[in-house]
Amino acid sequence: MTMRDKHRFAIFADFLGTKKRYAKPELVVRGRELLEQALNQCVAPKLSDDDMHLYVFSDTAILTCPRLNPLLEPIARVFSRFIEMQTDIRDDPSPILWLRAAISYGKALYVDHLENTTRIRTIPFLDTSLPKAYDLETVRKGSRIFVDPIVGDETFRAHKNWFIRWKLTCPPSLVQG
Repeated sequence: MTMRDKHRFAIFADFLGTKKRYAKPELVVRGRELLEQALNQCVAPKLSDDDMHLYVFSDTAILTCPRLNPLLEPIARVFSRFIEMQTDIRDDPSPILWLRAAISYGKALYVDHLENTTRIRTIPFLDTSLPKAYDLETVRKGSRIFVDPIVGDETFRAHKNWFIRWKLTCPPSLVQG
């Protein structure tokens, strides 16, 4: 096991309603295709600029970076893309996909016993922010982004017009965290 002390922000984003979409597996495949296309166009070009990393599994994308600001534009573009997609469809509801996400901050953890091969695929994302981001992502229904209370107001000061600070957004267990 290799351990390095590195803290980073993580955005945990996934589609709403995927479980219901499994009744027609082609809808799940189409959703994944649309997610990968959006990530390829909106996120992938930004990865090397700011030490960002992207992890994708099932209907979920995790985007990490040591600083928050570089994450905001790519995730906003992904959300915008799916919002625009809603207005592009008329009769076919299959591409209706809503994202929900959470932003958290934590310590990156590393374990490297397995190597990727043709029969083994590991997702090397292990981070203390994951449990809180996962819990925050499920706080309320609907398409939105929740921010971990540990991320202070000063972090968002430059972007205050983009965020609405909600009161009592989280269960007390998450605030104590």
